Formats: sequence, C-alpha cells, structure tokens
Amino acid sequence: DQFQYAVSQHWLRIIISNTMDFSLSSSLVGSAVISNNTIRSVATRTFWAQGTGHSNGTTDLSETSRITYYANENIVGMQVLYSNICSAVSPLSTNAISIKASVEYAGVLYPIYFNNVRTRSAAQLENVFSDKVSGLSITKGSTFYIRTYVSVSATQKWPRNFRYMASTEGVAVASDYTDVLTSCPTVSQMFGPTGVFGKKTGLGRTIAINGDSISMGFGVTSNGVGPFVAAFDGTATGTTYGKNVAHMQLGLVGEKASEFNNATNRGLRDFLLNYATHSIYEYGINDVRGGSVTLASMQSTALANWQILVNKKIKVWACTLTPNTTSTDSWATTTNQTYANATGNTVRIQYNNWLRSLPSTLLTGIIETADTCESSRNSGLWKVGYTSDGLHPNAAGFAAYKAVVDPNIFT
Repeated sequence: DQFQYAVSQHWLRIIISNTMDFSLSSSLVGSAVISNNTIRSVATRTFWAQGTGHSNGTTDLSETSRITYYANENIVGMQVLYSNICSAVSPLSTNAISIKASVEYAGVLYPIYFNNVRTRSAAQLENVFSDKVSGLSITKGSTFYIRTYVSVSATQKWPRNFRYMASTEGVAVASDYTDVLTSCPTVSQMFGPTGVFGKKTGLGRTIAINGDSISMGFGVTSNGVGPFVAAFDGTATGTTYGKNVAHMQLGLVGEKASEFNNATNRGLRDFLLNYATHSIYEYGINDVRGGSVTLASMQSTALANWQILVNKKIKVWACTLTPNTTSTDSWATTTNQTYANATGNTVRIQYNNWLRSLPSTLLTGIIETADTCESSRNSGLWKVGYTSDGLHPNAAGFAAYKAVVDPNIFT
C-alpha cells in the first residue's frame, strides 16, 4: 500500500511494506495520528536530515556507510526508515536514490528487505520503511551497526545526513559492503537511516527533542548530540548517543517557536513525532532575543505548539530560557555583561515565570534550565564560565543543562 503525507506544497511519500506490522501502517492513515501506538524508535540516532550536505555527483556515485547504534530497548521486529530528504523543505537534488542495507550484530549480517526486495529506489522527499528484519533480536544496551549502500547515476546526488562520530564508522566509496564484513574506513559525512523502529518493550517511551541549536549542543559538540541526549547516557557529551533512553533528536539550528508552528517548517519531523511519547520543548530564545515579540505572542505560540504535540498523544516538558548577553571580558564576570536586548530579556523573564506557573493542562511539566545557568533567577546574566558567546551554553553550561534532566520524569 502507498500513502502520501502532505506538508504544505510538498508531499512526503511514505511507502509501507506489505510485511510491515499492522500497528505501524495503521498509524499512517488519514491525519497520521497514532491509532495503535505499539511502534517506537528503539535505537539511538533517530533524527531528521536537516543539513544541506550531499554527494558531489561526480566521484561519489555509490558508497557503503557503516553507522553505529545502541539498542534503547530489547529490539524485536526491527524496521528501518530511510528518507531521501536533504533539508526541511528545500532539497538540493531532485533525483531518486537506490538503497540496499543490512544490520550487523554480533558478527552476523542480517539483510534488510523492502517489500521482499533487497534494493529499493526512494524518490525525492520519499520516506521508505523496510520489512521487519528476519531472525534478528537485539538486547537492550547492545551495540550494532547498519550498513547502507546508496547509489545514483552520473550527475545525481544523495543527502549526507550523518556525521562521523566513532572509529568504527566510515564509508567505502564505490563498493557494496552490505553482504560482507569488510571495514568502511574513510572518514566522511554519510548517508544512513532516519531511524530504527520496532515493537515497544519496557517503558515503551520515546522522547522527542524539539528545540533550537542549544538542544543540539551548538558550540560543544559538532554532531547534533546535545545536552539532553547526553543526559540519556550519562557521558559528558553523549558519546554513546543517549543509549539508555529511546529518543529522537528533532532540533533545528536557529529555529524559533513560531517557525516550528508552521507545518511546512516541521516537514519530516511532523511525521516522526507520531512515534514519540514525550517531548522536551526547548524553544523561545530565538523568538525573544530580537526584542520585537510580546509575552502574549510567546504564550499563544507555545500553547499552539503544545497542542500540536498533545494531539499526537505526546506529553510535553518545556524548558525555561537561558539569557542572551554581550560581554566586554568574554563572560569572565557578571559585571561586564549586558543584556543583548533589554526588551527581549524582559519578555524572557515573563515567559519563564509563566512557564513556572504550569499555565496549561497541555504542559506536563517544566525543565528548569534557566536556573542552572543564570547567575540568579531572572538576573538576565550568565553564570561566570557557563557561556562563551552569550547565547549558547559552553561545556560547563552544557553539563549544567544535562544535570537538570532526570530521565525518570518521562513516564
């Protein structure tokens, strides 16, 4: 069966295999709101391809990537999602790509099929779910790899949606290594799955991280693994990709809450949110810091965005907003900090106080990120040593964000 999922003028085509679990296919009917919610993201690194990186169309017409994953849950009935999408709404290439893949676990390769066929063509803006991977069962916490061979014709391109993160990862140019345990040694941005899904087990939760560059660890990590992901694995910078908690990293650098409110801007994320149970909502600083947005506007936008999430049966946890300042001594003191925009800071304080009052039943709770980094509540100034640019947490601020997130609250 084939369904189409509309995003403004663009269509995200979602292809459902004839061997797919019924609960997954039924969730895509009509408005694509989950009706039989038994499928979850069950491994690390489920995210959307937001960058504009792509192959060059000349020397890299085919390659195999080997990408590292950790199982967030005991995985049964694994299905892998691929997306031929280069960015939110403006793909740089219009061509189809050819995909062949396998799962590598405990030294054994498990072929991935699409409607019982190994190789599958994915059109521009198309999302393709695989069949269930036969004979595969992975224990929670285990490491596994997905090998993906992608190919195109001359002058055509594919999206590079993964950043290299570990010595076990890489690509092999012009080689199909999905059926052999050959290394993929070249360090490169890679093409790989949008997500790994399966039957929910254990707590059955998947946390969607919805936010701006702060949620993605801008200035601390270069791979989109932000402080919330790090909180999910307990490492300093998320080096095991948040392996203890099933999650999806759906942040976007520079995004405003008002932009997330637009279905076209949400793009592929709107589809992925159907497989989340909770949301960390980290939006707002990009809205207020220009000084032109009122508290009433911030409130109405937040309520509308929370409603979008709640309509998908998602529990929302909103983050208070950290400051935005300038400094004459590189943030070595509070004395030499100045509000980047005084009006914006006033609205930030009002918005944070509003959040702390738990103003709506749409909101399950708040995560008090502002107090972790602000010199004192509502001072509008960063703690000394917690930022290097006045907008984003640095390593110390990142650690403070991470420490305030208790994975046990997401029940």
